[in-house]
Amino acid sequence: MALISVIIVTYNNAGTIKKCVDSITDKNPGCQIVVVDNNSTDLTCRVVESLKSVNLITSNQNLGFSKGVNLGVKHASGDYLVILNPDTILRAKNGFNILVDDLINHKKFGLVGPKFINNNGSIQPSVRNYPTMINAIKEYIFHVKAGYDFYTPYCNELCKVETIYGACLVMSRNVYLKIGGLDERFFMYYEEFDLCRRLERVGLQVGFEPRVELVHEVGYSGKGQTTPTFLVESAKKYHGRAEFHLIQLTLRLGKIFENKLILPVILGIFSYWFLTLKLFSPTIFTSLTVINGINTIRGYGEAAGMPYLLNWLLTNKIQIVVVGTIQWLSYFQPSLYFNGWTVLLILPAIYGFFRIVTNKDRRLQRVLVLLLLLALPGSLYYPDRVWTVSLVGWLFMGILTCYGIAKFTKR
Repeated sequence: MALISVIIVTYNNAGTIKKCVDSITDKNPGCQIVVVDNNSTDLTCRVVESLKSVNLITSNQNLGFSKGVNLGVKHASGDYLVILNPDTILRAKNGFNILVDDLINHKKFGLVGPKFINNNGSIQPSVRNYPTMINAIKEYIFHVKAGYDFYTPYCNELCKVETIYGACLVMSRNVYLKIGGLDERFFMYYEEFDLCRRLERVGLQVGFEPRVELVHEVGYSGKGQTTPTFLVESAKKYHGRAEFHLIQLTLRLGKIFENKLILPVILGIFSYWFLTLKLFSPTIFTSLTVINGINTIRGYGEAAGMPYLLNWLLTNKIQIVVVGTIQWLSYFQPSLYFNGWTVLLILPAIYGFFRIVTNKDRRLQRVLVLLLLLALPGSLYYPDRVWTVSLVGWLFMGILTCYGIAKFTKR
């Protein structure tokens, strides 16, 4: 079996490093263990020095994760490298050997990682798609799972993924050196995404191995460091400032779209707005107009006599609801509300609408629903009466605008 070198970078990890090293010597004996300490201020170095067969490299400053790993690789002699967080515990017998065998037997993979679990045995998200703008939109706007955040694939053997969690990265020394190791611009975070991206550029894949389990005590590896600052700075370096800010905007918009009704409502409004542009001349496309279609269904006006089958299929009540609602909408024109000074009310009204939905203000939501129910009968039975549209529209605008202004002034 090829020699495996385990590189662990520590910073104030006195409480976890012994459990990590002990799990390696117990479950996967024979590995070379290299610990790089980033100038810890606790008893980490003393704990590591008390452990047998551990090569301790100390730094007089905090180099960060990437520089620390690259320093450890220089002192490692193994053909295969395991880059490991100090807050992990190896559970699988010969787990690192299994991961290395994956690399040996599947040459298309340049990097593999294990499945992470919590102390109680529950599954911890272990892989992630590239944190791109498109994936952020998929996850937070369209609610597509496994789009942007970490997740765990449903597979029973080695499978291809886009990126893996950086708490345990296994790759050959040759491949690691070929792509230049970890990018030292990243002090902490995002270095694994950059690594996976560079592997992809040279034609190598990233693999997830569910048969190997590691306990990951989330957060202990970065204990004592200002995590949000490093996370933001690394994200800016990875994405570039422009894409970083666009992604942040998408994540903030995602708070609004947490209610899954928001997207269909917005798309419905936009779609109807598009339909009301009347791009086609009604004199040429008379048979395609909304009103004519309604008249056809109801059995009078143009194309009368066509609705026999529909009348047979639909009960009268359903027919009235469907037809009346469509015809009521056909009279709705945004220009009724967005002309002149009322343009000034649009933004607070939109803001009020989103605050009502995102804050789950049940009382006001019930008021708006009740308002619709009160206006619905008149609009269904008398769809040609524009006053029903105006009444509902102005009441809605008034309530939403007042609520939006009130909430905004309390910020």
